[in-house]
Amino acid sequence: RERRLQETRRNEQIGRACKAIATVKQEVDKLAEQISILERSIMSGSTVADNDLEVITEMLMCHLLKLDGIKADGEA
Repeated sequence: RERRLQETRRNEQIGRACKAIATVKQEVDKLAEQISILERSIMSGSTVADNDLEVITEMLMCHLLKLDGIKADGEA
């Protein structure tokens, strides 16, 4: 019975971690689209504001920190 309770808690923790990772993944996918747009602009010879690059870099770093804070016991 105790083992089942521990397993349930562990599964809930893994589920929360997976959900948090999926949320961050969705946000990073949106940023990837913005990066692709900027990349196409640069490749076509257009200039891109440094601020645009800095904002996307900062957002990626924030998402990296979110991922770093997720506790998954190496399972997720």
